[in-house]
This record gives sequence, C-alpha cells and structure tokens, in this order.
Amino acid sequence: MGYLSKGPKVESESDKNDDFLSRPVSIADCFGRNKLNQVIAAFLIGGMLAGGSIYFYNYRNAGYAVKYDGKLIGYVRDKEAAEKALNDAKREMTYYDPSIKIDDDIEFEKLLVSSDNIVSLDTIKDTLIEDLTVQYTSYAIEVNGEVVAYVKDEEEADKAIQGVKKYFEDIEKKNGAQKVLNVTIKDDIKAVKKVADVLKIKDAKEVIDTLSSEKGTTKKYVVKSGDTIWKIANDNGISIEDVAAMNSGINVDKLQIDQVINLSVSVPYLDVETTVQMADDEDIPYDTKYVSDGSLYKGESKVVEDGEYGIKRVLKQITKLNGKQIASSVVSAAIVKNPVVRVMARGTKNLVGIGKFLWPTGGRISSGFGYRGREYHKGVDIASPSGTPIYASDSGTVVHSGRYGGYGNLVIIDHGNGYQTYYGHCKTLLVSRGDSVKRGQKIATVGMTGEATGPHVHFEVRVNGVAKNPLNYLR
Repeated sequence: MGYLSKGPKVESESDKNDDFLSRPVSIADCFGRNKLNQVIAAFLIGGMLAGGSIYFYNYRNAGYAVKYDGKLIGYVRDKEAAEKALNDAKREMTYYDPSIKIDDDIEFEKLLVSSDNIVSLDTIKDTLIEDLTVQYTSYAIEVNGEVVAYVKDEEEADKAIQGVKKYFEDIEKKNGAQKVLNVTIKDDIKAVKKVADVLKIKDAKEVIDTLSSEKGTTKKYVVKSGDTIWKIANDNGISIEDVAAMNSGINVDKLQIDQVINLSVSVPYLDVETTVQMADDEDIPYDTKYVSDGSLYKGESKVVEDGEYGIKRVLKQITKLNGKQIASSVVSAAIVKNPVVRVMARGTKNLVGIGKFLWPTGGRISSGFGYRGREYHKGVDIASPSGTPIYASDSGTVVHSGRYGGYGNLVIIDHGNGYQTYYGHCKTLLVSRGDSVKRGQKIATVGMTGEATGPHVHFEVRVNGVAKNPLNYLR
C-alpha cells in the first residue's frame, strides 16, 4: 500500500461552505461595504417618507364631531365656522319665542374624519334647528286667537279642553240637573302646535283651573243721571279707588252725564252654554169652598178644613249661558199630588149695635145739630185735619158707601136695632156696601167732599129713620 506525503492543505468547495455557514454573517458580508451604506440610506429615506405621509394624512383628515345634548349632529373641519352656524341656529329659535333659553350643551370632539363624512355648515345649523324644534315644540291652547296656556302635546291639549267641558257638566249636576244634554264652548278654542319655552308648559289641570275661572277686563261705562262714583262702584262690585285708578285725569267726584269712564270688571274666561234637563216641583193652588154659618156675624169667617197645595212635577229643558238661564221649555208634566180643597165658614148673622155710640173721630164741633138759619142741620160737624181716621160709632152693616149729593163721600151703617149712623164729606172710603163692621173699626178718613168749606166729618144718628141729636147718644 502506498502512502501520501504531507503538503499544503487544500480546501474543497464543501469545506468552504461549511465554514461560511458556521460563523456570523454581517450586511457587509452580504453586500459589501458600499452596498451597506446604500441600504441604510434607503431605509432612512423610506422612514422619512412614511412619516411624512402619515403626518400629511393626519393633517389633511383632522376634524370635529359636533354633538348637542350627547347626540351627534355631524362632522366638520372648521370648529369656529361650526360654532357660528350653531349660534345662528339658537338665534333663529328665539324668533319663535324670545323667552327660550337654550342650554349650551354643544360639544366638539377632535378626531380624524374622512372627507366623505364631512357635512356642510348649513346642514349642521338645520340639524340643530330640527332637533331644537322637536325639543321645544308644544301645543298652545288659544281662545279667540289669544294664547292662554301651553301644554306638552296634543293629547294633553285635548285633555284640557274636554276637562273644561267636564268641569261645567259637573257644576250643572251639582245644581240639580237630571241630565246634561250639551256643553258648548262658544269661544273659538283650539290647540295649535308651536315652539315655546319649556318653562311655560302647564299640565291639563292647571289649564282647566284657568279656563274655568274669571279674568279681568276693562269696559266702558256711560254716566247716567243720578250716578255718583259711589253708586257706580257699588253697582259694579268694585272699589272707589279702583274706579279712580282706571280713570286718571278724570275728576271722578264731578262726573258729567254722558261722560264715558273705564271700569275694571271680571268676566268668565270662556262663554259656556249648557243645555240641561231639570225636574221642578210646582205648587198647584187649592180651591176654597165657602159654607154659611149662622153663628158668625157677617164679615166673619173661619177655616173648617185646611187646604193643601198639590204638586206638579215639571221636566224642563233649560239653556244657560255662563250659568244664567236664556231659554226654557217644558218637556213633560205630571201631577204627583192633587190639591185639597179648603173649607171656609162665612157668617150670615148681622152685627147688631149695643145702642151706645163712640165719637167717630177726634176734633172740635164746628157746627151743631138743629136749625142753622133757614136750614135744618141733621147732625153735628166735627172738624179735624184731612186724612184723620173715622171709626164706626157702633157695630152694624154698611148699607151705603159712596157719593151722595151734598154729603159727598158718605158711609151709612145700619146697626140692626133701629139705629143708623151717617158719616159725610169723607176723603177716602175704607168699607163697601154689605160689609159688617165692628164698633171702633176704621171705616173712612176725614175730608171735605160734597158741600163743605173745610175738612170735617158730618155725623148723624137716626132712629127709625128720624135724625136725632148725636150728642144725646155719644159716650
């Protein structure tokens, strides 16, 4: 076998590869020193370009999310322009109601926004107005075009209006109405959708209380003859001070006829017409039946049986305006109870005098009984002031009451025992023919009718038709 001799070691290709793989490799090993510098530069330039691109992207896409009361309105680039648009929106809302105080709940959140999401400033403004309109929209209850109150929605408005009708319906029932047929508000009352300050909103009960009450107003009054400041104030239920305050510049203590002044009065908020049915019990008068009673003197009477009113139940349809009746008609009527006849006993016995006579009036005797020159005076004249009462000298029955020649107004009483008394020249006659009168009963007043020169009563006493001197019979 032969042997190789030692010499310089010769490395094979595989040996070189194994060595290369077995040690660390640097960029310089890969590219060489020049190439390494080129790579580093490329990396630096790429980083700068990337950073610039990112900065430019962020700068170009920066914006704001605009929110009101936590709700997104839209995205904008320019915050100041957006704030102006929002202030314009708030200002426009106050055109509807100057008292609206919009909370400053606008928020701006800075972020990156795609151009596709950016909205115009008009859109921001209109969106806020739309949101605020929804927030501040209520229903105004108007009476004859004048806003009386605001409520939150249409349902509450209807509840208030119907509640007013129910209020007046209940009043009628409390006043005894059997049935309320209709309640009509004569005024033009309606609910109108409006923008208003939420602080003005009331509930239905508050509105009902207002509309069912009264309000102050001013009316013109024309001064009439006999009017005084006190009378005008009293007739209209106001104070003198109120009248004076309503008419500054006018001397209310020296009012002139036909002068026009102002008065402060209360009137119902609404004119309400109600139609109801009411049952009313009406009295049916009883008749009186008379029976003769010989135990009673003429002119005397007494109740034998008491009468009783009947009852008629009438159902009426009544129309009222503000509680005052303006029309009424009968729907039906039925007798609930028939009346009971009253029985009266009437005297038939004539009053008879006792033959003792009272002075018919007070005064002095101005002319006595007997001849006065050629004339025969059949009685005595008792002078007394006109209108002085004349009394029956004794009990009896009036057989004459009226004019009688020179006697003027004359009363003649038959005393049923052969005596008659005459009372002449009367001013007024207080009894009639057929009346029974009692001794001392007032029958006439002193006058000067007929042939008389002054007020006096001509008094006669006749016995069986013959005139006697009264002084012989007077007590």
